[in-house]
Amino acid sequence: MKKVLLGLALGLSSMVGANETATQKNDVAELIKTFEGKKGTLTTVFNKEVREYESNIPCEVKIEGSKVYLDARTYFQNLIYIDDAAVQSTKDTIVVTSSEDGKRPGGSVCGDTSVLSSYKKTMEISNDSVTITEKFRCNLVSSYKQVVTCKINE
Repeated sequence: MKKVLLGLALGLSSMVGANETATQKNDVAELIKTFEGKKGTLTTVFNKEVREYESNIPCEVKIEGSKVYLDARTYFQNLIYIDDAAVQSTKDTIVVTSSEDGKRPGGSVCGDTSVLSSYKKTMEISNDSVTITEKFRCNLVSSYKQVVTCKINE
């Protein structure tokens, strides 16, 4: 797995030209497919506190079209869309920054009565895990950060 990630990271960092975005997303999709079928353990941290009821539970990383999600028994499905996303790579990780706006049917991540004032969602892919992070601010005052990681056991 480490060789696959390193090879993709080197390929992503060396690409240039008009097809860079499409190629990067294809490479991200191919990398996610290397995680499919492998069992992992989910950990959820909300504002620096581990959510015990959504941690130490089985998970799998899956992809359907442009949707990457962490399949586990959680209240909300932890997912990110990689179309229209920015992709960056470093030596050990690939970071996908989504263009999603935090809106959901019936409201936003802040609920249907609070105002969503900022939102950012990223996915970090490392050798043995996929992490989806959501950072958002509600009513210009309250800020939140949820970090959900599926660490592959194999």
